[in-house]
Amino acid sequence: MREETPGAAPRFRRIRFVEVDEETAVQEFQATDEAGRPLGEPSRRSSTWLDLQRHASQPAEATAVDEVVQTLPFGDFACWLYTVRAPDAELRFWFVKELPGMPVQVEEWINGQLAGRSVMIASD
Repeated sequence: MREETPGAAPRFRRIRFVEVDEETAVQEFQATDEAGRPLGEPSRRSSTWLDLQRHASQPAEATAVDEVVQTLPFGDFACWLYTVRAPDAELRFWFVKELPGMPVQVEEWINGQLAGRSVMIASD
C-alpha cells in the first residue's frame, strides 16, 4: 500500500493475512521502502472476522454504491465504489470485484479537500 497525505512524502506498507481459521485472522503489517524492502520489524494483530466486518461497516443511509473501473498501478479493474457522506467529510472505498478482501483504494475528503489516500500498489 502507498499511503499519501498532502504535503508529506508517501509511506509504504505491506499487509498480509498470515494465519486464518474459521473465527479469526492474524494480519502482519510491515513498513517498507518504495521498492518493498522491509523497514524495521513487522507488527501483528489478531481480529475476529466479525471485528473486521464491523470495522468495514458504514451507515446505509449515508452510503452510495457505484460500479466503476479503477486504474491501479497493476492494472484496470471493475470495482464497487462505496462513497460515505457526512456533513463536512466523505470517505471513498474501492473494492475490486475479482479480488476479495480489503479495499484497493481509500480516500478521505474533508471540506472538499483530499486529506489522505491509500492505494494498493501490488497484489500477491
